[in-house]
Amino acid sequence: MARIVNVSAPDVNHVIPRRPYGSNTGGDQCTTYRKKERMRLPKKLRLPLAAIAGVPLALAVGGSPAQAHIAIAYHGSDYASVSSGHTFVTVYDKEADNNGVYGVFYLYDGTTHQVGDPNGSASGGGSAGFSAGVDWFYVCERNVGCSGVVNA
Repeated sequence: MARIVNVSAPDVNHVIPRRPYGSNTGGDQCTTYRKKERMRLPKKLRLPLAAIAGVPLALAVGGSPAQAHIAIAYHGSDYASVSSGHTFVTVYDKEADNNGVYGVFYLYDGTTHQVGDPNGSASGGGSAGFSAGVDWFYVCERNVGCSGVVNA
């Protein structure tokens, strides 16, 4: 008849007496050692946690995302845009409907400027540069209407 033996995992807190390193003395001198357990994250959590942890670092190193964008206001196919530095603007008439297109740009210094597309729906568009920088703007089509306000 076979004998059943209950085998359990070793106790993590089990104390193993050993002689200290570098000790030439024998006898009863013992040091306790504890087996170190390493915490392992499940594979499914490693990538999401690394991504979450990396976002603040990426923002600290790369600056804020608001500094590198181009803002665009649309009215149908016509549009006006502001560069990422907020100092250069363009206006394009993309509809051959005999309605001129212009952009209205409100600058940080409180002034307002209007820039139009001088050649209508032909290739190219209107552009201008401002030292003060654009705060907000919108684009309009004559005899039709305007887009909503866009923050630059």
